[in-house]
Amino acid sequence: MELRTRPLSADDLPAWVELLAACALVHRTGEHYAVEDLAEDLETPGLDLDRDTLAVIGDGRLAGFATLAVRETTEPVFRIGLDAAVHPELRGRGIGTTLLTWAIRTAEARHAADGTELPLNLRTGLPELDLYGERLLARHGSAAVRWFTELTWDLAENPPGPGPEPDGLTLRTYRDEDEEPLRLLRNAAFADHWGAGQWTLEQWRHYKTRSRSFRPDLTWLAVAADGTPVGLALTQYFEADTAATGERDAWIDTVGTAASHRKRGVASALIRRVARTAADLGFRTASLGVDTASPTGADSLYRSLGFEPLRGFVSYDR
Repeated sequence: MELRTRPLSADDLPAWVELLAACALVHRTGEHYAVEDLAEDLETPGLDLDRDTLAVIGDGRLAGFATLAVRETTEPVFRIGLDAAVHPELRGRGIGTTLLTWAIRTAEARHAADGTELPLNLRTGLPELDLYGERLLARHGSAAVRWFTELTWDLAENPPGPGPEPDGLTLRTYRDEDEEPLRLLRNAAFADHWGAGQWTLEQWRHYKTRSRSFRPDLTWLAVAADGTPVGLALTQYFEADTAATGERDAWIDTVGTAASHRKRGVASALIRRVARTAADLGFRTASLGVDTASPTGADSLYRSLGFEPLRGFVSYDR
Protein backbone atom coordinates (compact mmCIF):
# COMPACT_ATOMS: atom_id res chain seq x y z
CA MET A 1 0.00 0.00 0.00
CA GLU A 2 1.26 3.44 -0.91
CA LEU A 3 1.01 5.79 2.06
CA ARG A 4 0.74 9.56 1.89
CA THR A 5 1.04 11.89 4.89
CA ARG A 6 -0.18 15.41 5.56
CA PRO A 7 -1.64 17.41 8.47
CA LEU A 8 -5.20 16.77 9.61
CA SER A 9 -7.86 19.21 8.42
CA ALA A 10 -11.57 19.84 8.86
CA ASP A 11 -12.13 17.91 5.64
CA ASP A 12 -11.02 14.76 7.47
CA LEU A 13 -13.71 14.95 10.15
CA PRO A 14 -16.20 12.41 8.68
CA ALA A 15 -13.42 9.92 7.93
CA TRP A 16 -11.93 10.49 11.38
CA VAL A 17 -15.31 9.68 12.97
CA GLU A 18 -15.47 6.45 10.91
CA LEU A 19 -11.93 5.45 11.89
CA LEU A 20 -12.61 5.94 15.61
CA ALA A 21 -15.91 4.06 15.34
CA ALA A 22 -14.05 1.09 13.84
CA CYS A 23 -11.50 1.21 16.69
CA ALA A 24 -14.29 1.41 19.29
CA LEU A 25 -15.94 -1.69 17.83
CA VAL A 26 -12.75 -3.77 17.83
CA HIS A 27 -11.45 -2.68 21.25
CA ARG A 28 -14.84 -2.18 22.91
CA THR A 29 -13.84 1.25 24.19
CA GLY A 30 -17.38 2.60 24.51
CA GLU A 31 -16.11 5.89 23.06
CA HIS A 32 -18.03 7.37 20.14
CA TYR A 33 -17.62 10.72 18.43
CA ALA A 34 -19.66 13.09 16.31
CA VAL A 35 -18.12 15.40 13.74
CA GLU A 36 -18.75 18.29 16.14
CA ASP A 37 -16.75 16.57 18.91
CA LEU A 38 -13.68 16.18 16.71
CA ALA A 39 -14.08 19.70 15.34
CA GLU A 40 -13.63 20.86 18.95
CA ASP A 41 -10.45 18.79 19.14
CA LEU A 42 -9.03 20.61 16.12
CA GLU A 43 -9.63 23.88 18.00
CA THR A 44 -7.63 22.76 21.06
CA PRO A 45 -5.71 25.72 22.56
CA GLY A 46 -2.16 25.82 21.25
CA LEU A 47 -2.73 23.16 18.57
CA ASP A 48 -0.97 23.97 15.30
CA LEU A 49 -2.42 21.64 12.66
CA ASP A 50 0.65 21.82 10.42
CA ARG A 51 3.08 21.15 13.28
CA ASP A 52 1.12 18.97 15.69
CA THR A 53 -1.07 16.66 13.58
CA LEU A 54 -0.55 13.95 11.00
CA ALA A 55 -2.99 12.13 8.77
CA VAL A 56 -1.90 8.97 6.96
CA ILE A 57 -3.79 8.33 3.74
CA GLY A 58 -3.86 4.85 2.27
CA ASP A 59 -6.09 3.37 -0.43
CA GLY A 60 -7.68 6.80 -0.74
CA ARG A 61 -8.95 6.97 2.84
CA LEU A 62 -7.83 8.05 6.30
CA ALA A 63 -5.78 5.08 7.49
CA GLY A 64 -4.41 6.61 10.69
CA PHE A 65 -3.93 9.86 12.57
CA ALA A 66 -1.83 11.36 15.35
CA THR A 67 -1.98 14.58 17.37
CA LEU A 68 0.52 15.98 19.86
CA ALA A 69 0.04 18.49 22.68
CA VAL A 70 2.36 19.87 25.37
CA ARG A 71 0.86 19.13 28.81
CA GLU A 72 1.39 21.26 31.89
CA THR A 73 2.55 19.13 34.80
CA THR A 74 4.05 19.51 38.25
CA GLU A 75 6.35 16.55 37.53
CA PRO A 76 9.99 17.26 36.56
CA VAL A 77 9.49 16.42 32.86
CA PHE A 78 8.64 18.15 29.61
CA ARG A 79 5.48 16.22 28.83
CA ILE A 80 3.89 15.81 25.42
CA GLY A 81 0.68 13.86 25.05
CA LEU A 82 0.12 11.68 21.98
CA ASP A 83 -3.28 10.63 20.67
CA ALA A 84 -3.15 8.25 17.72
CA ALA A 85 -4.92 5.35 16.06
CA VAL A 86 -4.70 3.11 13.00
CA HIS A 87 -7.81 1.85 11.21
CA PRO A 88 -8.19 -1.79 12.34
CA GLU A 89 -8.69 -2.97 8.76
CA LEU A 90 -5.33 -1.52 7.70
CA ARG A 91 -3.03 -2.65 10.48
CA GLY A 92 0.24 -4.40 9.72
CA ARG A 93 1.03 -2.14 6.76
CA GLY A 94 3.45 0.29 8.38
CA ILE A 95 0.90 2.95 9.28
CA GLY A 96 1.52 2.75 13.02
CA THR A 97 5.26 2.93 12.50
CA THR A 98 4.81 5.99 10.29
CA LEU A 99 2.71 7.70 12.98
CA LEU A 100 5.05 6.88 15.88
CA THR A 101 8.20 7.81 13.97
CA TRP A 102 6.64 11.18 13.18
CA ALA A 103 5.43 11.64 16.78
CA ILE A 104 8.85 10.93 18.29
CA ARG A 105 10.66 13.16 15.82
CA THR A 106 8.17 16.02 16.28
CA ALA A 107 8.17 15.71 20.08
CA GLU A 108 11.96 15.82 20.15
CA ALA A 109 11.94 18.94 17.96
CA ARG A 110 9.42 20.68 20.25
CA HIS A 111 11.47 19.69 23.29
CA ALA A 112 14.64 21.11 21.74
CA ALA A 113 12.90 24.31 20.66
CA ASP A 114 11.65 24.92 24.19
CA GLY A 115 15.21 24.96 25.52
CA THR A 116 14.22 23.26 28.78
CA GLU A 117 16.63 21.11 30.75
CA LEU A 118 13.79 18.82 31.79
CA PRO A 119 13.78 15.39 30.13
CA LEU A 120 11.25 14.74 27.39
CA ASN A 121 8.32 12.50 28.33
CA LEU A 122 6.03 11.28 25.54
CA ARG A 123 2.80 9.84 27.01
CA THR A 124 -0.05 8.04 25.29
CA GLY A 125 -2.97 5.87 26.33
CA LEU A 126 -4.55 2.73 24.90
CA PRO A 127 -7.54 0.53 25.68
CA GLU A 128 -6.25 -2.59 27.41
CA LEU A 129 -7.55 -4.76 24.56
CA ASP A 130 -5.32 -3.04 21.99
CA LEU A 131 -2.51 -5.60 21.89
CA TYR A 132 -1.40 -4.38 18.46
CA GLY A 133 -0.85 -0.90 19.84
CA GLU A 134 0.92 -2.29 22.89
CA ARG A 135 3.44 -4.19 20.75
CA LEU A 136 3.96 -1.20 18.48
CA LEU A 137 4.66 1.14 21.39
CA ALA A 138 7.05 -1.36 22.97
CA ARG A 139 9.05 -1.57 19.73
CA HIS A 140 9.47 2.21 19.83
CA GLY A 141 10.62 2.42 23.44
CA SER A 142 7.38 2.96 25.38
CA ALA A 143 6.35 1.01 28.47
CA ALA A 144 3.11 0.69 30.46
CA VAL A 145 3.25 2.85 33.57
CA ARG A 146 -0.32 3.15 34.92
CA TRP A 147 -3.67 1.36 34.71
CA PHE A 148 -7.15 2.86 34.76
CA THR A 149 -10.63 1.37 35.03
CA GLU A 150 -13.90 2.72 33.69
CA LEU A 151 -16.76 2.03 36.09
CA THR A 152 -20.48 2.29 35.44
CA TRP A 153 -23.59 2.45 37.62
CA ASP A 154 -26.82 1.04 36.17
CA LEU A 155 -29.29 3.59 37.48
CA ALA A 156 -32.31 1.59 36.31
CA GLU A 157 -31.28 -1.70 37.90
CA ASN A 158 -29.80 -0.09 41.02
CA PRO A 159 -31.57 3.24 41.60
CA PRO A 160 -29.53 5.69 43.69
CA GLY A 161 -31.08 6.49 47.04
CA PRO A 162 -30.38 9.23 49.57
CA GLY A 163 -27.30 9.03 51.73
CA PRO A 164 -25.50 11.00 54.42
CA GLU A 165 -24.47 14.52 53.50
CA PRO A 166 -21.45 16.41 54.85
CA ASP A 167 -22.11 18.72 57.78
CA GLY A 168 -21.70 22.45 57.27
CA LEU A 169 -21.68 22.32 53.47
CA THR A 170 -24.27 23.23 50.87
CA LEU A 171 -24.70 21.02 47.78
CA ARG A 172 -25.90 22.74 44.61
CA THR A 173 -25.55 22.62 40.83
CA TYR A 174 -23.15 24.64 38.71
CA ARG A 175 -23.47 28.37 38.04
CA ASP A 176 -21.56 30.44 35.51
CA GLU A 177 -19.64 32.24 38.25
CA ASP A 178 -18.25 28.88 39.45
CA GLU A 179 -16.04 28.44 36.39
CA GLU A 180 -12.78 29.87 37.75
CA PRO A 181 -13.21 28.77 41.40
CA LEU A 182 -13.79 25.21 40.21
CA ARG A 183 -10.68 25.28 38.04
CA LEU A 184 -8.60 26.38 41.01
CA LEU A 185 -10.23 23.73 43.21
CA ARG A 186 -9.56 21.03 40.65
CA ASN A 187 -5.90 22.02 40.26
CA ALA A 188 -5.37 22.03 44.03
CA ALA A 189 -7.28 18.79 44.62
CA PHE A 190 -5.28 16.94 41.96
CA ALA A 191 -1.86 18.42 42.75
CA ASP A 192 -0.81 15.13 44.38
CA HIS A 193 -2.36 12.85 41.75
CA TRP A 194 -0.23 10.97 39.27
CA GLY A 195 -0.04 12.67 35.87
CA ALA A 196 -2.93 15.05 36.57
CA GLY A 197 -1.21 18.26 35.54
CA GLN A 198 -2.60 21.76 35.92
CA TRP A 199 -5.36 23.25 33.76
CA THR A 200 -5.09 26.80 32.45
CA LEU A 201 -8.33 28.79 32.24
CA GLU A 202 -8.29 28.50 28.44
CA GLN A 203 -7.93 24.71 28.63
CA TRP A 204 -10.55 24.41 31.38
CA ARG A 205 -13.07 26.27 29.27
CA HIS A 206 -12.27 24.37 26.10
CA TYR A 207 -12.33 20.86 27.53
CA LYS A 208 -14.78 21.30 30.40
CA THR A 209 -17.09 24.20 31.14
CA ARG A 210 -17.59 25.46 27.57
CA SER A 211 -17.36 22.16 25.76
CA ARG A 212 -20.46 20.99 23.90
CA SER A 213 -20.51 17.93 26.17
CA PHE A 214 -20.66 19.87 29.48
CA ARG A 215 -23.81 19.38 31.57
CA PRO A 216 -24.12 22.12 34.21
CA ASP A 217 -27.40 20.62 35.43
CA LEU A 218 -25.55 17.38 36.25
CA THR A 219 -22.51 19.10 37.76
CA TRP A 220 -22.71 19.32 41.55
CA LEU A 221 -20.64 21.36 44.01
CA ALA A 222 -20.10 21.31 47.76
CA VAL A 223 -19.82 24.87 49.03
CA ALA A 224 -18.56 26.07 52.42
CA ALA A 225 -20.38 28.69 54.50
CA ASP A 226 -18.26 31.48 53.00
CA GLY A 227 -19.21 30.45 49.46
CA THR A 228 -15.95 28.69 48.63
CA PRO A 229 -16.33 25.44 46.62
CA VAL A 230 -14.62 22.55 48.41
CA GLY A 231 -15.87 19.67 46.27
CA LEU A 232 -16.98 19.08 42.70
CA ALA A 233 -18.41 16.38 40.47
CA LEU A 234 -18.23 17.73 36.90
CA THR A 235 -20.38 15.83 34.42
CA GLN A 236 -20.47 15.51 30.65
CA TYR A 237 -22.90 13.90 28.20
CA PHE A 238 -21.86 12.62 24.78
CA GLU A 239 -24.68 12.50 22.26
CA ALA A 240 -22.61 10.29 19.95
CA ASP A 241 -22.63 7.54 22.58
CA THR A 242 -26.42 7.59 22.67
CA ALA A 243 -26.58 7.53 18.87
CA ALA A 244 -24.41 4.40 18.89
CA THR A 245 -25.92 2.55 21.86
CA GLY A 246 -29.43 3.92 22.33
CA GLU A 247 -28.64 4.62 26.00
CA ARG A 248 -27.91 7.89 27.82
CA ASP A 249 -24.87 7.90 30.09
CA ALA A 250 -23.87 10.66 32.51
CA TRP A 251 -20.06 10.76 32.37
CA ILE A 252 -18.70 12.08 35.67
CA ASP A 253 -15.50 13.50 34.27
CA THR A 254 -13.93 15.10 37.35
CA VAL A 255 -14.45 14.31 41.03
CA GLY A 256 -12.35 16.33 43.47
CA THR A 257 -12.35 17.44 47.10
CA ALA A 258 -10.20 20.08 48.75
CA ALA A 259 -7.57 18.50 51.02
CA SER A 260 -9.09 20.36 53.98
CA HIS A 261 -12.41 18.55 53.52
CA ARG A 262 -11.40 14.99 52.65
CA LYS A 263 -12.66 11.99 54.64
CA ARG A 264 -15.97 13.77 55.30
CA GLY A 265 -18.12 12.09 52.65
CA VAL A 266 -18.03 15.03 50.24
CA ALA A 267 -17.23 13.05 47.08
CA SER A 268 -19.75 10.31 47.79
CA ALA A 269 -22.50 12.85 48.49
CA LEU A 270 -21.79 14.71 45.25
CA ILE A 271 -21.72 11.53 43.18
CA ARG A 272 -25.02 10.38 44.65
CA ARG A 273 -26.53 13.77 43.72
CA VAL A 274 -25.28 13.40 40.15
CA ALA A 275 -26.65 9.87 39.94
CA ARG A 276 -30.06 10.81 41.36
CA THR A 277 -30.35 13.84 39.07
CA ALA A 278 -29.32 11.76 36.06
CA ALA A 279 -31.85 9.06 36.91
CA ASP A 280 -34.60 11.69 37.24
CA LEU A 281 -33.66 13.01 33.77
CA GLY A 282 -33.91 9.59 32.17
CA PHE A 283 -30.25 8.59 32.03
CA ARG A 284 -29.73 4.82 32.11
CA THR A 285 -26.20 4.87 33.54
CA ALA A 286 -23.62 7.06 35.23
CA SER A 287 -19.95 6.32 34.55
CA LEU A 288 -16.49 7.52 35.51
CA GLY A 289 -12.84 6.57 35.25
CA VAL A 290 -10.45 5.85 38.10
CA ASP A 291 -6.73 5.45 38.54
CA THR A 292 -6.36 1.98 40.06
CA ALA A 293 -3.54 3.32 42.25
CA SER A 294 -5.32 6.53 43.31
CA PRO A 295 -3.90 7.86 46.61
CA THR A 296 -7.40 8.76 47.83
CA GLY A 297 -8.84 5.24 47.60
CA ALA A 298 -11.31 6.43 44.97
CA ASP A 299 -11.68 3.00 43.38
CA SER A 300 -13.07 1.44 46.58
CA LEU A 301 -15.33 4.44 47.18
CA TYR A 302 -16.91 4.27 43.72
CA ARG A 303 -17.57 0.55 43.95
CA SER A 304 -19.19 0.97 47.36
CA LEU A 305 -21.64 3.46 45.84
CA GLY A 306 -22.82 1.06 43.13
CA PHE A 307 -20.33 1.38 40.28
CA GLU A 308 -19.04 -1.79 38.62
CA PRO A 309 -15.95 -2.24 36.40
CA LEU A 310 -16.60 -2.11 32.67
CA ARG A 311 -13.29 -1.76 30.80
CA GLY A 312 -9.65 -0.81 31.27
CA PHE A 313 -7.13 1.62 29.79
CA VAL A 314 -3.36 1.82 30.09
CA SER A 315 -0.95 4.78 30.02
CA TYR A 316 2.41 4.36 28.29
CA ASP A 317 5.53 6.50 28.63
CA ARG A 318 8.57 6.93 26.44
